[in-house]
Amino acid sequence: MRFPVDLSLFDRTAHSPSFHSLQRSMPRHDLRLRDYCIPVNPYFPTRAMFAAFRAHMADALTYYPSPNEELSGRLARVLGLDPETLVMANGSTELITWVDHLFVRDGLATPVPTFGR
Repeated sequence: MRFPVDLSLFDRTAHSPSFHSLQRSMPRHDLRLRDYCIPVNPYFPTRAMFAAFRAHMADALTYYPSPNEELSGRLARVLGLDPETLVMANGSTELITWVDHLFVRDGLATPVPTFGR
């Protein structure tokens, strides 16, 4: 095999397949996939934050999550921001869609490359 990942995964999405989809498609588990995509941040979350996440994982997966309004309020307090200035979303694609629906009336020009919306 020339490539250690299933390249057909790229044909099934308008953007790119997820890191985890590509990793799972690898036939050998001793190979480690490296992601050089722009949004990858090897410095955050910190090891201490991951330890705290692990400590609370059972509760996070067992109980229904708080609503976005409460989560944004908590985040605003931690960051010292006004909660009215935060928008909670499930990623940049959802935020771009909101901007499109809420603010764009006639048209919008964006430089390429960018997300389709």
